Amino acid sequence: MAAGEPGWLGSIRQHSAALLAGQGLLASVLLAIALAMVAVGVYLPRPAARATLLLAVVLAAATWVVGQALGGILTGMSTDPGTGPLLMLLAAAYWPTAAARNSAPDDERGRGWPDRPGWRTVSPR
Repeated sequence: MAAGEPGWLGSIRQHSAALLAGQGLLASVLLAIALAMVAVGVYLPRPAARATLLLAVVLAAATWVVGQALGGILTGMSTDPGTGPLLMLLAAAYWPTAAARNSAPDDERGRGWPDRPGWRTVSPR
């Protein structure tokens, strides 16, 4: 426990260390599987992508609280909060929104794009 760290935060770290004592291989394999799911999750359909991004936020928060002790920010000696908030922000940047209505620029509409209004075939010369 760092000097100035709140007792509740030290307690969380101690209990998690006791829970994982002697389980390093299992914990690292489970974490690797969860992180692989997050990496692939952004390519899944929208509902599944949102679920994996929520998993990413939970993993980032758990790592930030348990592994980094909030970056030591509550000790008064920290220079930065650590990577947890940044990872949560990156997960938010990948949050799937409504599908784009039209991916082609305005000047390309109607020129050989079969899924666009005004599509026409161009005969070969």
